[in-house]
Amino acid sequence: MHIHPDDVDDESWESRAGSRITWRTLLGRDGSAPAGLTSGVADLPPGGGRLELHRHDPPEVYHVLAGTGVVTVGTDHYDVRPGSTLLIPSSTWHAIHNTGAEVLRLFYCFPVDHFGDVVYEYAGDPGR
Repeated sequence: MHIHPDDVDDESWESRAGSRITWRTLLGRDGSAPAGLTSGVADLPPGGGRLELHRHDPPEVYHVLAGTGVVTVGTDHYDVRPGSTLLIPSSTWHAIHNTGAEVLRLFYCFPVDHFGDVVYEYAGDPGR
């Protein structure tokens, strides 16, 4: 299988803080054949783009492709730059924040068949 991010439509979400995050799911798009892995590329805009504190059952890998930021995993904070890779264990609270003047781009990967199999829970959500 071969796919390029330019061949996939952007998806986006606006955080409660007003930051718009965009991503392109490459493997494991909903409606595709099960792949066993879901992966894609996400962009957090400069000027404080962030994905707020959240968790989900499957573990996740981040690999930073461009930009700089801070990733929180549990109670630890990591300064990240191109080449940084993080493993986020299952059900661990985590967040990412762009601290630079350019887009923070990261590759993400989950061990699930489809992106829709990942159920996000955000800190402060009712029922938590």
